[in-house]
Amino acid sequence: MPLGKKEYEIEIGVSDALYASNGRYFVVGQKNGQNLYQIEGGSISWQKEIEGQIQKINVNRNGYVSVIVTGGSYKNVVIVYNASGKELFKTYLSSTTCIDCSISRDNRQLAIAEINTSGTLIQSSVKIISIEKAQTDPSNSVIDTYQVTGEQLIKNVEYEGKNHLACMYDNEIRSIYQDQNEQIISFLGEKVTFASIKLDGYAMYTIEKNGGFLNINTQVTIKSITTEKENLYIAEGTVKDLKTHGNNIALNLGSEIQFITTNGWLTRKYTSEKEVKDILLGDKIAGILYKDRIDVVNL
Repeated sequence: MPLGKKEYEIEIGVSDALYASNGRYFVVGQKNGQNLYQIEGGSISWQKEIEGQIQKINVNRNGYVSVIVTGGSYKNVVIVYNASGKELFKTYLSSTTCIDCSISRDNRQLAIAEINTSGTLIQSSVKIISIEKAQTDPSNSVIDTYQVTGEQLIKNVEYEGKNHLACMYDNEIRSIYQDQNEQIISFLGEKVTFASIKLDGYAMYTIEKNGGFLNINTQVTIKSITTEKENLYIAEGTVKDLKTHGNNIALNLGSEIQFITTNGWLTRKYTSEKEVKDILLGDKIAGILYKDRIDVVNL
């Protein structure tokens, strides 16, 4: 059995971690705490002590970081840092709650997914902010706001490709690009078990299909955000959990984990005799977490 070689060790002041990774950047924050670290090339490139409580973090491929914070007189504050750790600006949300945010690949825009629960109906919206304007003229930094009708609940936003913004709601996935707001996938009439837009240029979802007598199969639908090309994969059994990263999708079927790509191709199967606690998924490796150990799988 090949032995793993420790590449580096970093000591950070985090007990209950929130993390985000993209390319060579890895950001770790203390959940409901103040400590935030960006790691690059095996060392801490910068660290901050945030005012408030960290709820969620995001990093783009250029190392720009957004942090969703609670505490104080506002429902949420979103803080944006550049790759060297310089704070660029803060956005204050007084009447809405920030669910997710994403920084475009050209570092020019920040997308904020927010909900308003002050009325009789929950209202979801996506706000696009100019990062350049937010630093000099924050009151006029909002480029566009996209509001959905009805009680659709926004869950995630993610910039893909050439600044296509994927927006996942509880009943559909939409794409915002050059002022066009188009539906990519509809969940209406489907019993969707899992969905994700945290992929390079793709969105995906799973539904259960009748596989014959007392058998259930899972159909994985993977769709390009930009071309709308669709790829399918059928897994025998019920998916209990999944993780997505880059071009990789990990399907946890209980005693077996199947790794597929956004092309719908199976690349690896991993059989487990014990209950898997969680899966950490990267570009080329995956970590299978148990209560007492971690198995590393090459993809």
